Amino acid sequence: MKQAIGTSLLIIAMNSGVGFLGYLGRVELNWALISSFTLAATLGTVAGTYLAQFVQAKQLQKSFGYFLLAVATFVLFQSRDAFVSPQLVTFAKISLVAQEALGQSQDQNITTLENSIIF
Repeated sequence: MKQAIGTSLLIIAMNSGVGFLGYLGRVELNWALISSFTLAATLGTVAGTYLAQFVQAKQLQKSFGYFLLAVATFVLFQSRDAFVSPQLVTFAKISLVAQEALGQSQDQNITTLENSIIF
C-alpha cells in the first residue's frame, strides 16, 4: 500500500512539474499565490506525517473516503445547473475512489457505477 501511495504521489508531482514548466513563460504567474500554496502544502505534509503516527491507517482511509464523498457532493451541487454526461462520469469515478478507500469490493464499485450513469 505504501509503495502504491508513493508511486501515485511521484506521478502527481511529475505531472504537476511538467504542467508548471509548460505554463512558465507563456502566462503571467501569481508568485505570491504559488508561494502560499507551496508553503501550505509543505506545512500540511509535515503536520500530516507527524499526526499519522496517532491514527490507524484503516481509520485514515475511511475518513479520506468520506472527505472525497463530501467534496464530490459539493462539486455536484455547485454544478447542478450545468450538469452534463461527462461530469456524471467524473462524479462516478470519484465515487469509485471513495468507495475503494472505504474498503468496498470491486463488484460493489461496478454495480454502483452502473447505477450512477443515467442514459
